[in-house]
Amino acid sequence: MNELAARLRSCAAAKDLQQGRRIHRLVREHRLEGDLFLGNLLLHLYARCGASDDAKALFDVMPDRNLVSWNIFAAAFAARGCEIVWKVFDRSPGWSVVSINTVLGSWARSGSSGRTEEAKALFDRAPERCILSWNSLLLGYNHRGLIQNALALLDRMPQFDVVSWTDALAALAQSWDLSGARALFDRMPEKNSVSWNAIVTAYVENGNFPLAQCAFGLMPRWDPASFNALLSGFARFGNLEEAKVLFDRMELRSVISWTCMITASTVSSSLIFARELFTRMPGWNVISWNAMITANAQKGHLDEAVSLFKSLPEEDKSLCSWNAMIAAHLHSGCFDGSKAVFDAMPARDVSSWNNLAAGIAEHKPVTAARACFDRMPAWDVIAWNILLSATAEAGDLGEARNIFHAMPAKNSFSWNAILTASALNGHAQDAENLFGRLPDKSSSVAWNALVSSYARNGQGTVALRNFHQMVLHGIPSDGVTFTNVLVACSHLGMAETSWRYFASMVSDHNVRAERGHFACMVDILARLGRLGEAEELARYMPFLPNYVVWKSVSSASRMYCDVDRGTRAAQNAIDLEPKHSGSYLLLANMYKSNSC
Repeated sequence: MNELAARLRSCAAAKDLQQGRRIHRLVREHRLEGDLFLGNLLLHLYARCGASDDAKALFDVMPDRNLVSWNIFAAAFAARGCEIVWKVFDRSPGWSVVSINTVLGSWARSGSSGRTEEAKALFDRAPERCILSWNSLLLGYNHRGLIQNALALLDRMPQFDVVSWTDALAALAQSWDLSGARALFDRMPEKNSVSWNAIVTAYVENGNFPLAQCAFGLMPRWDPASFNALLSGFARFGNLEEAKVLFDRMELRSVISWTCMITASTVSSSLIFARELFTRMPGWNVISWNAMITANAQKGHLDEAVSLFKSLPEEDKSLCSWNAMIAAHLHSGCFDGSKAVFDAMPARDVSSWNNLAAGIAEHKPVTAARACFDRMPAWDVIAWNILLSATAEAGDLGEARNIFHAMPAKNSFSWNAILTASALNGHAQDAENLFGRLPDKSSSVAWNALVSSYARNGQGTVALRNFHQMVLHGIPSDGVTFTNVLVACSHLGMAETSWRYFASMVSDHNVRAERGHFACMVDILARLGRLGEAEELARYMPFLPNYVVWKSVSSASRMYCDVDRGTRAAQNAIDLEPKHSGSYLLLANMYKSNSC
């Protein structure tokens, strides 16, 4: 029997299922099936090899079982979902810290939204806990987006290991507390590659790519996950050339690496290169197919995305594939097509519902988005953000605030959405109060909303002061930033200052001047009576002037009694939009102004 036991341990260590089954036959031939010790070793072998059906067949005929048997049996089903493990646990005549860790670990890894309260209750009533118990509950909270629960648990943890520190880091990063994440990272007594990769990923996910590159450069050693973390940042921000350099340095490239490169190509508007990468891949799986479906959809090639989806064998179509098709139709503005895909799905997850809700929010009234939200079986922070944005864009600031306060967890998008809504509704002080409460202020979206709230509320001086604070804090400016700055200058009547800001866009901030910026400058010059400069800029700007531009010149010309110039501007507006009644009203007003 000792020899059989030794051979079973060896097979379990090597995960040699076939040899283990042969030894099981020997156990039966020697009539040793009733031996509890050998029975548990066989259960352990099947659990290690992932052979849960063999484990169940053996468990059902075992004449004797102890707590070890039940724990091994539960572990055998851990990979098949937490519901099965919960059922085994409920049948068990007793439980230990091993039993609790098995159930919590299975629940944590499953990522499903159910059983959260049961998991917490199980943890709370456990007579003893080890570091694995704490880590499992922490990981479960992180996977479900329950960041406040995770942070509260951190305060209670009696000890940490490298897994605890890394999960804590992930919780802080997901809560948009990058400064807290960095402080925790600096405090870690031991850092492994997972920890380093977590801080790089945290910076990437929160949009602070320069710090992600800095952290990557400081890593003592790199593994494939390190390269993939930084590569995902290049992909997210469309830095295709830098992504190519990093990709060429990689000795080992996984499907994730290739997929990141395809994504970077798509963001950089290089669909041809994305297709080339796809054909060069040493092997395709459902992830690479999904990446190409998404790439074609984002560039408006819906037919090719549909063709790729149909090329996938039915058994290989994952939830991600179906979700990619919903997103593909939405990218192409085909809401009915996305709804048809949703209805045809064999199963749905939170992402499926979120995609549908996003489509409804974009194409239907906010009441329809609310109805979809109420139908969803589970809500994550993305679902809450979709409802928040839809309500805010509908102009219902009061209800948007109610939704924001009801959210169990918030991320940067949530804060930026309510901050922007307050700014657009003219609530400058509310916007500033929200900005002061932001967990992390490194987002240009948040700063833009703050500048906009004062610029559009007639408080140009405060708006410009906030813009300079934004620059001093090292927050990168964008086109939206300078639109708000020029609006503030317009309210203050600062023509020369406006020109300086306009000129600094490219020279100091590397921001390309768009049509809207030129339109702002025309409007500022026209309002201040510098009509000749306004008309000249309108005629020679590197964009075709639109109705709004000529309306600004015509309205200002009437105010300053320059009838000829105003008539020309009004006629230009009519030529651009002959069906717009406002154009003719402009011309009529100019004729009335002949008495100037």
